[in-house]
Amino acid sequence: MKANKPALTFVLGLVCASPGRGQFLEELELTASNGVAGDRFASDVLLDGDTAFIGAAGVVTGSLSRGVVYVLGRDVGGPGAWGELMEIVPSSSNPFPDGIGEALALDGDLLAVGSPYGTPEGAVFLFERDAGGPGAWGQVKVIHPPTSSTRNSFGLSVAIQGEVLAVGASGDTANGFNAGSAHLFQRDLGGTNNWGLVKTIIPANNQINDSFGWRVAVEGNTLAVSAEGRDFAGASSGSVYVFERNQGGSNAWGQVIEFAGDDTAAADSFGWSLDLDGTLLAVGAIDDDDHGSSSGSAYLFDGDNGWSQVAKVSAADGQTFDGLGTDLALSDSRLAVAALRANGDKGAHYVFERDHGGAGEWGQVAKITSPGSIAFDSYGRVVALQGTTLFAGDEEHDDTGAAYAYQLPEPVRYCTAGTSASGCQAAISATGVPSASAASGFELHAFGVEGAKDGLFFLGTSGRQANAWGNGSSLQCIVPPVQRAGLLTGSGSAGACDGAFTQDLNARWQIKPNQNPGAGAVVQAQLWYRDPSNTSNQPTSMSDAVEFAVGP
Repeated sequence: MKANKPALTFVLGLVCASPGRGQFLEELELTASNGVAGDRFASDVLLDGDTAFIGAAGVVTGSLSRGVVYVLGRDVGGPGAWGELMEIVPSSSNPFPDGIGEALALDGDLLAVGSPYGTPEGAVFLFERDAGGPGAWGQVKVIHPPTSSTRNSFGLSVAIQGEVLAVGASGDTANGFNAGSAHLFQRDLGGTNNWGLVKTIIPANNQINDSFGWRVAVEGNTLAVSAEGRDFAGASSGSVYVFERNQGGSNAWGQVIEFAGDDTAAADSFGWSLDLDGTLLAVGAIDDDDHGSSSGSAYLFDGDNGWSQVAKVSAADGQTFDGLGTDLALSDSRLAVAALRANGDKGAHYVFERDHGGAGEWGQVAKITSPGSIAFDSYGRVVALQGTTLFAGDEEHDDTGAAYAYQLPEPVRYCTAGTSASGCQAAISATGVPSASAASGFELHAFGVEGAKDGLFFLGTSGRQANAWGNGSSLQCIVPPVQRAGLLTGSGSAGACDGAFTQDLNARWQIKPNQNPGAGAVVQAQLWYRDPSNTSNQPTSMSDAVEFAVGP
């Protein structure tokens, strides 16, 4: 039993947003009511639907053994709350395991927990849902490095999918001090439910201080491993290696490529953070210099196109030593990137969305900070993202640690688009954070519009409807009164469905304050566009509609 078991408490607060970028979001602060200094609560955070896993790598659980994992459930303790479901306390014959919860990875019913600082060489603990009883997370395996190397940081990074477990050991000294290695284990290899070693990966060009294995990510038959200290594009520029399961033979996990960003330079620390979602790979470079020395950035690469770079993002307000890229998380079309020293060394998290600012672009839609963070704590060290839920960790908050839960806004689409004279059905979407005070940052997008036809966005605050627009297929989806957001010039080709419109509503509301709906308003929006050949007895047609709430 743990001597200082903390009961989780919940403090409701507000998120500060950067000037001109957005909305006050609800913040839920999770802390240990009787935590003690050094607990490192939120050393790592992980999301799985309505369940969150919080590592606390410094909690004392026995004689010099440190680390537990808390399992939290959404709405436990009240609507919108995150309450404790259980506490996972590893058991081990390893003397003095340390740093349990430094790294977490989950796939289905299997949870991998890194313990990189234990004596002598680190370990990874595996837990399985319902092992030991319904709803329990029972320990099923402790994995040690295949070769002994004191303090090799085995378990500093972990990734698991299906029957494959990847473990980074960036401190491995086989090829010199901190040259690093990565290890692949497979379930049922060597016996039922055994996790046998498939391969230890040490690149042929591995060198001292490469830190190969600093971060690992696995998806399907692909393994990505970062080496943030490698001299790939200059001294300590960093790099990422990609391996494929059957490259070079069945289950060989052979190297297919090593790469960095198209502008990566010496001392960028490319590969400091890593996440793989499908065939999209995000990589953080905390010492990149786009906005001053070590302001930081993140890159995105497409595995379907030879791991080519598709985007690079940095903070709109980035500054020297922000360290953007400390951690990052991909979820569908969103990317969350932590910046440990942004916001006056208090830390921040930035959210980017695909197609915000243009097709294929990844534009910044929010900056999230916490009123509870103080300079030189660790808010901005770890982040988790799934759908519209974001968790941030600050293991140094009040010397014991805290986690922060946020719900990102997501517009709701409704109604049905009309069919134009050329058979087009215009669709509407929205990206960014709607705000009554921000200078920009919330865009309506319409696409699939009848080409070369002017249009405008209708806005309303009186609710939804689906009334016929003429006698055709178009519907008026907004309850009157309807406000017009200004005529926009059409694009595309006549007779084609390649027309598109974009308008930043935050910016319009600042120059048209009489149209500003105010914080708290629920707004409906729909595209109206010219379609004189339509047979509906109306010379215009309509898209579907979107509804969203406006923040301060």
